[in-house]
Amino acid sequence: MKHSILFPHHTSWLNALKLAIPSYLGGVVVFTFGFWQYTAASVALAITQNAGSTAILCIAFLCLLGGAVWYLLLTLLFSLLLRLLWSKPPKWLKPSTNWRRILQNFSIATLSALPVLLAFIGHVLATEAVDFTKTATYQLNIEKVLLNFSWVWFITAAYLYQIEFVIKSQRKVKKR
Repeated sequence: MKHSILFPHHTSWLNALKLAIPSYLGGVVVFTFGFWQYTAASVALAITQNAGSTAILCIAFLCLLGGAVWYLLLTLLFSLLLRLLWSKPPKWLKPSTNWRRILQNFSIATLSALPVLLAFIGHVLATEAVDFTKTATYQLNIEKVLLNFSWVWFITAAYLYQIEFVIKSQRKVKKR
């Protein structure tokens, strides 16, 4: 059966919902958004000033590392909470314990935050002139942007899972 990338399969939406619990509701998206924000600031500084971008890029990777640790911790706590609430937790709600899958889920959560950052930059560019060297002054807008554009994050995560689903289904067809 041929699946389209344009219309996510129900499992893609379900995986995005499962990812939203530790990622978006748990606050991991704040770290991943910070990673993309500081990476964009570092690139802007490298283009305009040729100096100071390395320190900001280090901060970006610290945000990414902090997000990975926080995601892993929340995933483990969520697994323990499910086991406390149910003797046999629902399969669709149970997070993966496979390290490769955990890394893949965190990567999808990180990539899903990129369109939110682009919406944030578009919002800032539309409302005022921007000096990317002063990204700390825009910290108050981040909370509003993350809440207002949570649907963008969710749809992006579903489409990333759909790409994974289509690739896996094509591999199964080729093996036959």
